[in-house]
Amino acid sequence: MTTPNQRLWIPAFFVLGAIIGIAGMYVYLQNMPTAPVSQNPIVSVPSSPTTTEAPTGTDYAKPPSGKLSAVMDDLKINWTKPKKISMMKAFDELKKPWWEGGSTAISPTDEAYDLGTVSDGVYKGYHLIKWIWGEEGMGGGEFFVNVLQSPDQTRWVAPIMNVSARADGFGPDGEEASRKLDVWMTENFILHESIGYQVTKLPDTLTLKNGAVITATVVNDTRFTCTSKFCASKKIADTKEGFSVYGLEGIEMIGRGFGDSSGGCVLAFSEDGTAHSYNVLQPSLLTVVGDGKIASPIKSNIINWNAGIPRSNVEYDPRGTGGCGGHNCVEVVSDAEVNAAGGIVEAGTLLNEKIYIPRDLKNHPIVKTAYEGWLTFEERKTMDQFLQAFPVPVFFQKDGLGRWVRFQITNSFPQAECGKPVIYLYPEKTTNVSVKLPRFIDVTVSDPTYPEAGWKVTAQPNGSLLSHADGKTYSSLYWEGTGVSYETPRTGFVVKGTEIESFLTRTLPKYGLNETEARDFKEFWVPIMQKQNLMRVSFLTDSWSKAAPLNVSPAPRTNIRIFMDWMPLASSINIAAPRIVTPERDGFTLVEWGGTLYR
Repeated sequence: MTTPNQRLWIPAFFVLGAIIGIAGMYVYLQNMPTAPVSQNPIVSVPSSPTTTEAPTGTDYAKPPSGKLSAVMDDLKINWTKPKKISMMKAFDELKKPWWEGGSTAISPTDEAYDLGTVSDGVYKGYHLIKWIWGEEGMGGGEFFVNVLQSPDQTRWVAPIMNVSARADGFGPDGEEASRKLDVWMTENFILHESIGYQVTKLPDTLTLKNGAVITATVVNDTRFTCTSKFCASKKIADTKEGFSVYGLEGIEMIGRGFGDSSGGCVLAFSEDGTAHSYNVLQPSLLTVVGDGKIASPIKSNIINWNAGIPRSNVEYDPRGTGGCGGHNCVEVVSDAEVNAAGGIVEAGTLLNEKIYIPRDLKNHPIVKTAYEGWLTFEERKTMDQFLQAFPVPVFFQKDGLGRWVRFQITNSFPQAECGKPVIYLYPEKTTNVSVKLPRFIDVTVSDPTYPEAGWKVTAQPNGSLLSHADGKTYSSLYWEGTGVSYETPRTGFVVKGTEIESFLTRTLPKYGLNETEARDFKEFWVPIMQKQNLMRVSFLTDSWSKAAPLNVSPAPRTNIRIFMDWMPLASSINIAAPRIVTPERDGFTLVEWGGTLYR
């Protein structure tokens, strides 16, 4: 089957507030239907006469001092296996005046990938480079910029960045740093309004060769583990449309990832490495809503239950959980997990496909997990009471790849938020500091109020923070919200509610909190957690920084960030203890703590 071609546009002016932290937001697909894998078309900027002749062949022109306004589109690329290259030569000489300023809104990195060469036109022989740019500061967002590089690496062609117009309120130092970056771009690059090329359009649904239909969820960028013609990951299946699909394992995402630890989604790729995520469950069970999100509770009344199977008016969800918001990929479980505690029995059909329930509901480990989630709402109720209220709390169905998908009652999914992450700042001297949360976080509560452009404060060495927005002084920055996904920790502690205060007193200093920070932590969490009989308590450190990256400018030298993921338990479990490395504070230090807050 011939796949349609689609033109990929890189817009002329990057709207900084929209792209920072969100990979690929400068990429637009023209003439695509409204669907999860497509994006709204952009109206091309009319070409105007160029101010400088573009180079032809190897007759490279001197980079112009003024911007070219022509829209450069329809480049034909001879795609090759992605090769990681250094872009240091492109910015090394002028790096220090702005790179070390710590206030530039956006800046290039040395990480880039050569994807192929232009096959015709005035830039024939130039290499198409995907160059990673990002925000200054800890864990700042990243995105790609298309750049053409001459074969001798002396000429570069790029879209106009207009950095100087986006100093973003950092004051004179930031404005100066941004101005220098803009001058550097103008003096060293041949600038166009946009750079565009054609890639194969991936449809909203694909059909595996076994007839199963898979449904798109979201588009993202990777660090070129895979393209449509090359992939380092293991192929899972081929589709009738001619695409190959792969698992998530070993594929690193740019910006916000898919938030999936269960392997429920699969990926397909366009020529330039853009990843398209697909769910393998029956498409009619997954309703796509705005912004590519999936609303998929399954009402029990659409299930054809076998005789003798108890019925109840509940809803089931096949998606995975983890973090402060969940994700769009279904939860895939292993044969061993499904067949534990006596295995499963056939229970009916869902959309003409067989479903199964555990033979021994009371002792099945997945039912126990559902029960423990329900305990978040119904404290100290027994398993018998749980099964009386929900006779069939889980069931299983195979997806289009023959994998088991777990459906669980929505009553057992705790409505978790990122509860009271608190940020402390300790500069070595009085410093104006900007703190931005990732744009995918939906902030529900904050103090001081979180502005769209982030907090801006004057920080003192003792931790005192003067808010530029309201002129008030604070000891920390506080927020709550949803949208952060991470894998449930595999290490942790089993703690009684009556012992939670003493446990935290012993443990928090090991993770780097001082006496004041630990006291603030306990004042918030002990009253909530001591009501529980038994809990699994885990702490995320590096994985939390990856799941919820902060953009802090100037960047702290020391970052101590911990997030407590905890869950009530019906009975004790065996869980490995974590290896804790206590951080040392050196220079400007940022400290953050938070935890899972159940509503």
